[in-house]
Amino acid sequence: SCSNLATYSVSGAWDIPGTDTTVHASLGTGSKNPSFFEQFGYYGTYVGNPLLMPETSFGWDIGIRQSLFDDMLMLDVTYFDQDLDNKIGSETVAGITRPVNISGLSTRKGIEVSALLDLFNGFTASASYTYTDSREPSGAREERRPEHTGVINLAYSFEDVPLRVNSELVMVGESLDFATTLPGYSLVNAGLNYQVNENLEVYGRVHNLFDTSYQTA
Repeated sequence: SCSNLATYSVSGAWDIPGTDTTVHASLGTGSKNPSFFEQFGYYGTYVGNPLLMPETSFGWDIGIRQSLFDDMLMLDVTYFDQDLDNKIGSETVAGITRPVNISGLSTRKGIEVSALLDLFNGFTASASYTYTDSREPSGAREERRPEHTGVINLAYSFEDVPLRVNSELVMVGESLDFATTLPGYSLVNAGLNYQVNENLEVYGRVHNLFDTSYQTA
């Protein structure tokens, strides 16, 4: 039974006087209606459930950001916490699978650490790491949500030509998919942007530069 639910979000930040430190926080709610297929099914052994309730969530985060070396280096540490109610899962009885709302709260909480380096000579670098503890209402680890993820970005803008090159290393830890463990993987992406004139920019991007074999759910 899809419905329109009111959601809200609030965020704020405080620059501590006399320091290069900022405290930031936010909180908010969200909702997601069941899909057409979840309500009405799409093949013989998957039967829809028109009585599904929308998923709803409440989340908040708080963190601290520190600027160093005249803003050359920026560090940020954030703690986050989110609860999901009426999560849509599935159950199989006598070979027939149907979606259902799982009673209880699914929880996702963790910490994110990030850093941004700007040498003010065209070179910038950033890195982030996120640890996420995702749990089903039963307390079991939630499927398809890796505990560890990270990203490293490097970019350089040339001074004499309007060209910017960038590269990205994406690291994803192992996750669960039913009775299977999906192994972690790392991908390298790269790209460039060339500003032909004020009105035209040309860019190119290569995803998975080294043709790494990996699998997601």
